[in-house]
Amino acid sequence: MFRFVAIQVKDDGTVAAAGDSDGGGDTPATMPPIPRDQQTDAGVGVKVAISPSASGGLTIHIRTKIETWWSFIEAAVIQVGDQMLEVRGREEGEEARYWVNGLEGDENVANDTNLAVMQDALANNLKGFKIIHKKVSKKQQAFRINLNNQGDSVSIRTFKDWVSVNLHVNPKAHNFDGVSGGMMGAYPSGAMLMRNGATIASDPNEFGNEWQVRADEPMLFHDRAGPQHLEKCIMPTAEKTSEERQRGRLGETLITEDDAELACARVSPNSFKQCVFDVLATNDKDMAGAY
Repeated sequence: MFRFVAIQVKDDGTVAAAGDSDGGGDTPATMPPIPRDQQTDAGVGVKVAISPSASGGLTIHIRTKIETWWSFIEAAVIQVGDQMLEVRGREEGEEARYWVNGLEGDENVANDTNLAVMQDALANNLKGFKIIHKKVSKKQQAFRINLNNQGDSVSIRTFKDWVSVNLHVNPKAHNFDGVSGGMMGAYPSGAMLMRNGATIASDPNEFGNEWQVRADEPMLFHDRAGPQHLEKCIMPTAEKTSEERQRGRLGETLITEDDAELACARVSPNSFKQCVFDVLATNDKDMAGAY
């Protein structure tokens, strides 16, 4: 999941605390998340979530992975200026991992000197800059980078092997008005703009392929994995999609839609349908904890 989120600004100009900025809760989006039937399956590949030309120096790349007939973000990297923070969801038997400028971070984040150096380097150039980390549980971690003193920030959260990226925007500051480069879509309309900045994609998968990281663009991840441009992102086949949806998982008790709705009962209306879909797709009620 990746999206713009509107932060709440009080009448006196101060910024109200964002509910999911430290790994819990949900905040109102300036636009609702794209409905699941309008979303790209993403497949396997590296995509531009937001480009530096659109956001004044902030770049976000995501790496996606197929799981049967759907896909999810398994890793994301944020670049601010020349500083990079990469986060990957946990693998079997491990916790989530992260890298600072290509160097793997300390499991005890508080002791990570590389993260401290990154914070100091950016603090010299960005007023109000701060990196915040919270280990919510063994399943969930959260990083947040404050981009300025106006409340704009970007967060990466992990839940099991899933990763989500939220760009928290102060609508009164107008710092992201007109941003349109990447899979986050145009702000605040959410339009699926192609790279030319004018054409609106009619097909979500076409939109996803349009924003595959190209060969002439920097590779921000510390390693290469999956298809690289000029190779196309790998997509689930329509036949496999239909078969998997109807067949479910052999030997498992399938979660019903009622079960999924109950698991997602505490989730905000903006994210409820997406939560239900994810619980049903993974056949895992715990996935509601990602919202």
